[in-house]
Amino acid sequence: MSTDQLQRTFLADYRSAPFSVSEVSLEIDLHESNTYVQSKLSVNRNSCAGEKEAFFLNGVNLNLVSIQLNGQTLTTDEYTVGERGISIASPPDEFELGVCNTIDPSSNLALSGMYISDGIICTQCEAEGFRNITYFPDRPDILSRYSVSIKARKSDFPVLLSNGELVDQGDLSDGMHFVKWHDPHPKPSYLFALVAGNLAVLEDEFQTQSNRRVRLEFYVTEAHLDKCRHAMDCLKRAMAWDEKVYGREYDLNRYMIVAVDHFNMGAMENKGLNIFNSKYVYANPQTATDQDFHAIESVIAHEYFHNWSGNRVTLRDWFQLSLKEGFTIFRDQQFSADMGSAAVQRIHDVHLVKLHQFREDASPKRHAVQPDSYLTIDNFYNITVYNKGAELIRMLYLLLGPKQYRAATDLYFERYDGCAVTIEEFIQSMEEASGRNLQQFRRWYYVAGTPKVRVHRNYNSKNSSFQLTLEQIPPDSTSEVPGMPMHIPIQLSLLNESGRQKCQFLNGGTTAEADEFLLELTEHEQTFEFSSVKESPTLSLLRGFSAPIVVEDSQADEELHALLANDDDPFCRWDAWQRIAKSSLLKMIDVFQKNQTPQVDDAFLDTYSSVLDDALIDPQFSVLLLEPPSEIAIAQVMDVIDPVAIHHTRRLLIRTVAERFFDHFINLYQSLDPPAGLSADAIGKRSLRNLCLGMMIELDNDVVHQLAVDQFRFGKNMTDLSAALKALVNSNSTFRETALAAFYDKWKEHSGVVDKWFRIQASAARDDTLRNVIRLSSHQSFSYHTPNRVYSLIGAFCHANPYCFHVSDGSGYELLKNNILNIDKYNPLGAAQLAEAYSEIGRYDESRQKAMYDRL
Repeated sequence: MSTDQLQRTFLADYRSAPFSVSEVSLEIDLHESNTYVQSKLSVNRNSCAGEKEAFFLNGVNLNLVSIQLNGQTLTTDEYTVGERGISIASPPDEFELGVCNTIDPSSNLALSGMYISDGIICTQCEAEGFRNITYFPDRPDILSRYSVSIKARKSDFPVLLSNGELVDQGDLSDGMHFVKWHDPHPKPSYLFALVAGNLAVLEDEFQTQSNRRVRLEFYVTEAHLDKCRHAMDCLKRAMAWDEKVYGREYDLNRYMIVAVDHFNMGAMENKGLNIFNSKYVYANPQTATDQDFHAIESVIAHEYFHNWSGNRVTLRDWFQLSLKEGFTIFRDQQFSADMGSAAVQRIHDVHLVKLHQFREDASPKRHAVQPDSYLTIDNFYNITVYNKGAELIRMLYLLLGPKQYRAATDLYFERYDGCAVTIEEFIQSMEEASGRNLQQFRRWYYVAGTPKVRVHRNYNSKNSSFQLTLEQIPPDSTSEVPGMPMHIPIQLSLLNESGRQKCQFLNGGTTAEADEFLLELTEHEQTFEFSSVKESPTLSLLRGFSAPIVVEDSQADEELHALLANDDDPFCRWDAWQRIAKSSLLKMIDVFQKNQTPQVDDAFLDTYSSVLDDALIDPQFSVLLLEPPSEIAIAQVMDVIDPVAIHHTRRLLIRTVAERFFDHFINLYQSLDPPAGLSADAIGKRSLRNLCLGMMIELDNDVVHQLAVDQFRFGKNMTDLSAALKALVNSNSTFRETALAAFYDKWKEHSGVVDKWFRIQASAARDDTLRNVIRLSSHQSFSYHTPNRVYSLIGAFCHANPYCFHVSDGSGYELLKNNILNIDKYNPLGAAQLAEAYSEIGRYDESRQKAMYDRL
C-alpha cells in the first residue's frame, strides 16, 4: 500500500470499541502454502455503539471462504468485503460469528502474521499482524479468551504450540495429529502466537514464591540445543527478580520460548509463548561474545517482564505503546544493573539515549514519546518510545523514591489487571500512591524534543554560600514564545578534591547537611541556594543522568578533569571524559579542515595516561573511558558533519595514543589472563585486553599484526576471536584474507557467527569496503529475506560506517537506495529500518545533502 493510500490515525479520534469479543475459538489446519483457518467469535454490542452500527473485522491478504452468523451462512449481499476487511451491517446485540479463510504462509515475506522460517511455521502479530491470519477487529482494547486447535502432518510438524495451557493432543488418521491450547487470561489479538515445526526442547522448571512449579521450555532446532542453557538461566533469574523487586509472579503452568532465524525485531512477548529472534537465545562461549551474552540476558528478561507490564495490563490503543515498552525497558535495565555492574549498565543505557535518541530528537523524525498521530504504527517501535520512555519511568522512580514507586506499581498492576489502559491511568497510579501532583510531568510524554538547561553559578567565599541558577529551554520553545516548563529532576553534588562536600540545601525545607541533592526544576528559571559550602565547588550535575536533557554549562577543562579525578558518580566521570575527548577532537578537526596537520594536545595525553594507569581497578568501567568517542558521537557535536575529517582525526588520535603508550598497552595486553566464564572480572579483563589490541592495531606494524594473528589462532572464545578478526580486517596484515576465509569456513553453519563475519567486513573503514559489501551481497550465505543478515551487512555499512557510507561520490547512498527499493517490495518494516541512515540528512554539507535527496 503506498503512502497516499494510508490514512493518518489520530489519538484525539480514539473511540471505544463498539463491539467486544469475549471468546475466540480457532481451528487451524496447517499447510505451508494453504493453511485453513476457522474462527468462532462470541460478540457483544457495547453501550457506546449505535443500534445500526456495523461490525467491522480487519483482514488483509486473506482468501475468504465463508461467513456464518449464529450458524447461518451469510450471502454476499449481507456483508461487504473491502481492501482492509469485512463489514457486517446491523448485526444483533449478541451473536456468534464464524469465519473461514485460507492463507499462504510460504509467500509471507513481510514476516507479519503467519510465515515460515527455515521450515518452522510461526507468527508475529504485533502490531497488526493478526489481521493477516484471520478476520478480526484487530485492536489492542479488545481482550478475549482464546481456545486454539491445531492440526498438521506429524512428520512435518511434530511440535504444535500456542498460548496458554495444553488441554488435549492426539494422533489422527493419514499421518495427521492435533493439539488444543486454552489461554485462561483475556488478551488482545496482537499477543496471539502459534508455532509448528520439527523442534527439540530444553526443559527446566521454576518454583514460584507461592510454591507453584512452572515448566520452562525452550524450543529450537536440534543443532542449537546446546546453546540455550544461558538463556534458560537468565529466564530463571528474571522470574525470581520480578517476584522480589515488583512482587509479580508468573501465572500459567508453563512458559515457552521458541527461537527462529527470520524475525524483524528482537523478540515478542506473546502470552506464555514468546517467539525470539535466535540471536537473543543461542549462546555458548565458542559462538557468542560477552556482548551477546549480556544482550540475551536483557532481552530474555524484557520479554518475561512483559507478562505483567504489557500482557496482564495491556494498552488501550497504540498511542500508549511506551506504557508497555518504556516501562518494561526500565524494568530490564534495573534487572541488568542488579545482575552485573550497575555503573557500566547505566552508562550503556545513557550512551544509547545520547547517541541515538538525541539524534532522533534533532532530526525531521522527532516525535513525542506519546505521538498524537501516525500513518503506520510500525514506525514508532523506536528509541524514543522505548528508551526515552524508559528514562521517563526512571525520573518517576527518582521523584517518588523506591518505596512510593513500588507502592505505585503495585496499585497499577492490581487495579488494572486484565484491562487495556492508558499512560494517563499509569500516571494517576503514581499520583495516588505518592500523594504527588504529576500534572506538569505529563508534558514529557506529549512534547517532542530534548529540553536544554543552562547553568549559572555563584560562590561566596566570605559566607561559604553557593547559588545555582538553572534556566530551562523546553523543546517546544520558539524564538518568540518559550514553551511551558518541564518537570526536570536533577541530581547534584558539590565536590572538592576529597569528593562530595557536605552542606545545607536552603530550598529543601531542612537544615540537615547532606552531600547529594535532588533538585526539581519546574520553572523557566530557578535559583537553588546552599550554605556551609567550605570550598568553591566543582559541580557534579545530572548525576546518574537523572533526566534526558542537554546541559549547557561552560565548565572549564580544569573542572572536567576534576570531575574525572574526584567524582564518585560513574556517569559524571564518563561524561566529563567524553567532553574532554570531544573537545580535543574538535580542535583537531578544525586544523584538519584548514588543510593543516593536527596534533593531540598534551593535556589530553596526560589525562589518558592517568586513566590507563588505573585501568585494572575496574577494567569494565576503564574501557568505557579508554575507548575514544565514536565517529557517530563526534558528529553529534559538529554543526555540519564532516565524515572525512572526523574519521582521519579520530584515527590520528588513536595512533598518537598507541604510539605514546605502546609499552603500557603491550605490557597490559600480555599480562592480562582473563579466566573463563561470565564473571565481572573475566568480562572486564577480556574487554580491556581487546581494547589494547584495538588501539595498537592502528600502528599497523608487524609486532601488532602478530599479536592479532596469535589471538585469532589460539583464542578460546568468540569474544577474543571476533576482536582479533576485527583488528586484522582493519589492518594491512598479510594474514587478513586468510583469517576471513578461515573464520567463515569454521563457522559457516552457525548463523549468528556468520552475521558477525559480514558485520566486521561491512564496518571496516577501508577504501574497498563498498566494493566488498556489493560483492558480499551475492555471497552464498547472504539472503535478503533474512533480516539479521541484511542488518549485519547492509545495515552495518549504512549505520555503523559513516566514513564509507558518506563517500563524496554518493555511491554509498546509491547502494542504500537500491536495497531499500528491493526490500520494500516484500518487507516494508525491514526497508524502513535501513532508511534510518538518512535521518540526519540536513546536518551534512550541501553536496552530500543533494546526493541523499536525489536518491530519496
